[in-house]
Amino acid sequence: MSDAPESSNIPFAQPPEPPVGLSPDNSEKQFALFVHLSALLGFFIPLANILAPLVLWQIKKNESAFIDDQGKEAVNFNLTLFLVGLALVVLTVISFGLGIFITAPLGLALCVAWLILAILGGIKANRNDDGSHDAWYVARKDVAGNTLYVVQGHDHPWLLSGSLGAAQASWVSGEAPAEGVLSAKTRYRQADVACRLGAGEDGFALDFEQPQWAVTPGQSAVLYQGDVCLGGGIIRDAGALSVG
Repeated sequence: MSDAPESSNIPFAQPPEPPVGLSPDNSEKQFALFVHLSALLGFFIPLANILAPLVLWQIKKNESAFIDDQGKEAVNFNLTLFLVGLALVVLTVISFGLGIFITAPLGLALCVAWLILAILGGIKANRNDDGSHDAWYVARKDVAGNTLYVVQGHDHPWLLSGSLGAAQASWVSGEAPAEGVLSAKTRYRQADVACRLGAGEDGFALDFEQPQWAVTPGQSAVLYQGDVCLGGGIIRDAGALSVG
């Protein structure tokens, strides 16, 4: 008798590739660093703190979702600080120079904050650190390869499934319901979700109208027609979303 695990124990024989843009490579992170730090040219060239990040962002925004996001962040940040600085200048002028005792210290503080935050923004972009502390989840299990695949974030695409196959079906009426649109639960206290019931190997198959979170082999899938429980089965496998 073979010691190899049955294929039903491995819901995903080969995990899909990560979604595009989810994990930027080193070149993308370095370019994002340059986008943030290019704003420092504003110390030497008027308006370069806005124009430099804007130009670099436009060059690469269609090639990388990460650079697009970081470019928007850099341009918005520098434009906001420029407008605040402009407001301080206007306040000084309309006060006939008397406001300089307030606007000068504020302007100095603004320059220092701009310098520090621009550098920190570049460092965080290079580290791909968005400040997130989302939980990590086991998304895939390859028993044969002795490998666990973990992902960060409750809404990661690897945690969503559009379908499932179930075995060991048990029906309240003693017979399987007709194939068609029903509702189902795959987790305790979960709200009923619309699905389509179909025939499956040694059981039944469900196709969900909306992707479902953490459909887990070994747990139960329970079917309903309105408020009436029809029965269910043990989840054998879950259909991963197509990503990447």
